[in-house]
Amino acid sequence: MAWDQFILDYFINPVYTGEGYNVINTIVYAVGLLLALYALQWGLKKFNIKPDAKFFWAVFPYILIGGLVRALADYMAAVGLPKHWLFITPGIYFLVFGVFVLSFLAARMAKDRTKALREIGWGYVSLLAVLVLFCAWRGFDATSFMAIVAMTASLSVIMWWALGRLGIRTPENTAICAGQMLDASASAIAITFLGYFEQHVVSSAIMSLGSPFFFVPVKMAVALGAVYVIQKQANEPRWEWLLKIVVLTLGLATGTRDAVRVFLKV
Repeated sequence: MAWDQFILDYFINPVYTGEGYNVINTIVYAVGLLLALYALQWGLKKFNIKPDAKFFWAVFPYILIGGLVRALADYMAAVGLPKHWLFITPGIYFLVFGVFVLSFLAARMAKDRTKALREIGWGYVSLLAVLVLFCAWRGFDATSFMAIVAMTASLSVIMWWALGRLGIRTPENTAICAGQMLDASASAIAITFLGYFEQHVVSSAIMSLGSPFFFVPVKMAVALGAVYVIQKQANEPRWEWLLKIVVLTLGLATGTRDAVRVFLKV
């Protein structure tokens, strides 16, 4: 019974009440991510799949899918529809991974498998984008959304310049940093001006030191540091690209969710 209450208090209730993350579930999810990385690395090696830049861009739309679905789940809750565990953390990771695996299997029948995988992913993104626009009939905040886009673009230019100075400017590294800047911009604007709150434990602790905009330079430093270390220290291409995809996901998925939430006013 004690374990039932523990799981309810630290994993189930925070998801359904919107409280988000706590120290316990953050640690468990981090360990789960690490184990999933090793399992994925083993699977890629087992099936002789070598991640590269083409694979990176094929995965890109599936990360957007996670952010869009998560935002739509918030919208459903806002209009009184019940939440389904598959559309919220951690269930959404299983959902997106399942969609990716099915798309990957379908793409194997194509001549250019990586291109087919990417096009299938963008097809899903297009459908979800249409659904987001349909949901906007209830009301939308174009001003705040465009402020997030403008801030993201400005910060991304700075990151592009910094990547060049560090000698690691590539389209993929630029995309990773832009995804992190989307997350930082959406969080800073939504929390400062729109009454949102930070759900992640580490981010909340950083923001508690000052203005939510203090999170921006921290994000910039962490993103640049992560990309630099991965680029310079990864000894195996599989790990290099897997880690780049993880850093991209941690910024782009949450940033997409937050930006779309602001747009839909939920």
